[in-house]
Amino acid sequence: MIYAPHSENASSNITQPKLEIQGLTNGTCGMIVSMQMLNGTTVNMTCKSPNFALGITNPQEDVLPYCQGSLADLMKQFGGPAAATGQQFPPPEGGPGGCITIKACAQYCINNYDACVVWTKDHPAYGTVPPISELQTIANS
Repeated sequence: MIYAPHSENASSNITQPKLEIQGLTNGTCGMIVSMQMLNGTTVNMTCKSPNFALGITNPQEDVLPYCQGSLADLMKQFGGPAAATGQQFPPPEGGPGGCITIKACAQYCINNYDACVVWTKDHPAYGTVPPISELQTIANS
């Protein structure tokens, strides 16, 4: 099965992914996801999710930890699908608390973690808030 979202559902600045469900192998659901970034580069990831029967309610937790490849690396490094599609973080209008740099956002989220959780729920393309330890590493880099 191959899934490619309809273009009328796509934002004009996001290239939609193509998802191919490979089926079950040794109790895991296999899938391949590929997409073209705005610069023309194609990125891919292969996922083998052991929890497919539970459904997918949060791809960051239910799928991404079981994925490998250039697309997975981008999503894990930058916190969500927005990074892989070429959207910048923080967005031009500012991130959590109005921060305008990654370091400032990390510092803000260390001090206002719950507010950052709310912000990411309102902006799901940017993924979830990293753990405090990771935020501290970013803020101190």
